[in-house]
Amino acid sequence: MGVIIAVFILLVSLIGFVLVLIYWRKKVSKYNYTKHDRSEEVGIDNTQALLPFDKIAFNRVDLGKQRYVAYLKVEPFNYLIRSEEGKDAFAINLRNAFNAYDFRLSIFTHTRKMVNDKMLTRLSQTIEETIAAHPDNRDYAEEYFSHLSVINVRDPSTGDLRRVKDYYVLIPWEPTVDEAGMSEMELEYRAKEELYRRVTLVSETFKGAGISTKFEYN
Repeated sequence: MGVIIAVFILLVSLIGFVLVLIYWRKKVSKYNYTKHDRSEEVGIDNTQALLPFDKIAFNRVDLGKQRYVAYLKVEPFNYLIRSEEGKDAFAINLRNAFNAYDFRLSIFTHTRKMVNDKMLTRLSQTIEETIAAHPDNRDYAEEYFSHLSVINVRDPSTGDLRRVKDYYVLIPWEPTVDEAGMSEMELEYRAKEELYRRVTLVSETFKGAGISTKFEYN
């Protein structure tokens, strides 16, 4: 009797698995892929071909088919310490900046763990030089270094490294009907010219809002 029950449970499990598999295959088949998605191309035989860009140039990413992206890194700034009037002015200036663009752009956030190893190495060397000249300050120097090693770097409740955010502005360009009929060389020149205009415009308008940016080179 136990064998029969075990066989019955096994059959039910297999049938259930097959039904679930059929359901998900039907569901996945209905998904719509973007025009730049290449994951379903049969001719792809390596991982590199799946990447959504052709190459990384000197100061931009080549997405292929004369489509490019340039990017600006936003320099750190402290919004919270501004006065209420300063915050209002910042919001207005930033809104005016975005209203000035005749193209789309994206803002991405890169979150990373705060690492200050290089700073601590330099500080340690400085402290050793100071102690060599003033041995009486060793206890104070060691306490200072120990305190500075964790302040604003590690979460006091968990001991984990704090996370900091880097902000990037991605500025794309791709041919439109205005560039129809242009040769590849003409499109290349047009892309450089237009990306330079857009990057300059974003940088200057952000500067007017009180935000410094840095043009990222590879």
